[in-house]
Amino acid sequence: MKNKSKLNGEKMKRVNFYFIFIVLNLLFIQPSYLFSQSSGYRIIDKIKIGGEADWDYLSIYKPEHQLFVSHDTEVDVIDLSNNTLAGKITGLKGVHGIAFAPEYGKGFISDGKQNSVVIFNLKNLKVIKKIQTIGKDPDAILYDAYTKRIFAFNGHSTTATAIDAKTNKLVGEVQLSGSPEFGVSDFKGRIFVNIEKKNEINVINPKTLKVTNTWLIPPCESPSAMAIDRENNRLFIGARNQIFAVVDANSGKVIAHFPIGPGVDACSYDPQAHLIFCSNKDATMSIFKQNSHNHYSFVENLKTGPKAKTMALDEVTHKIYTSTIIDSPGKGQVFGVIVFGKK
Repeated sequence: MKNKSKLNGEKMKRVNFYFIFIVLNLLFIQPSYLFSQSSGYRIIDKIKIGGEADWDYLSIYKPEHQLFVSHDTEVDVIDLSNNTLAGKITGLKGVHGIAFAPEYGKGFISDGKQNSVVIFNLKNLKVIKKIQTIGKDPDAILYDAYTKRIFAFNGHSTTATAIDAKTNKLVGEVQLSGSPEFGVSDFKGRIFVNIEKKNEINVINPKTLKVTNTWLIPPCESPSAMAIDRENNRLFIGARNQIFAVVDANSGKVIAHFPIGPGVDACSYDPQAHLIFCSNKDATMSIFKQNSHNHYSFVENLKTGPKAKTMALDEVTHKIYTSTIIDSPGKGQVFGVIVFGKK
């Protein structure tokens, strides 16, 4: 039987070993969390819209420098030159996203509760046509400049609806491997979409309307948000298990991953600043730095606002806009947009 001093000595060795292991893990596995830095972003303005309704995606129309904000049964249009309300698109049932086809002067709204895509004139904001999407609850929506088609991803179906942006005609639908969440285009003949319940990415050929590849993306569970770096062929994925991942858009390989806040619903990439932003439902925005196409680091978590889970990035001014409750006077709440920037 070992004596007491020997037992204590071995115990101390084990303690020292685990202590050294933890230090090495912090220093070499996740150094970015020890040496994080400030992005320089802070709240620089708040845009009051009013109302207590639900909200979803925001989109920036670059030619007119306008911000389109989904607001339950309407879309609010903000003039970003003075941060004032410039107009509204009403008569909707349940707005999710807004996409633009600038060469045709048209915008497209996914109206989930009407199972339709609403086409409107970008000049006067008048509704031109409503197209039934075949699938249920069109959610995320994008314009693919390669095929000149609009793609609406039907959240309660396993399909994406394709519409000709020029003729306003239904082209067909894409059969996906599961229910879609959010998608992006590389504008070169590929569209990528998160399949939330299967932890997959489907790669779509926007001409043939066929899925050409399906990638499993561990460690992501319930991938929801997505952004793209078209120059370096990188996808940025926000997942509901509080993981942000960088994925090779050629192979589907996960290159890096980091923890983020719960309830992520949007990611944006700034190609000039080489920053990636993830907006989370817990009133945080996680920011990461692209040091090179294969190396990334954590920068900081910004405080945002209640349920500020979606966002829009202005790549010209580098300002960030997120929908939230900006004031709570008395027992009421005031809906609006928080503006982040650098001063």
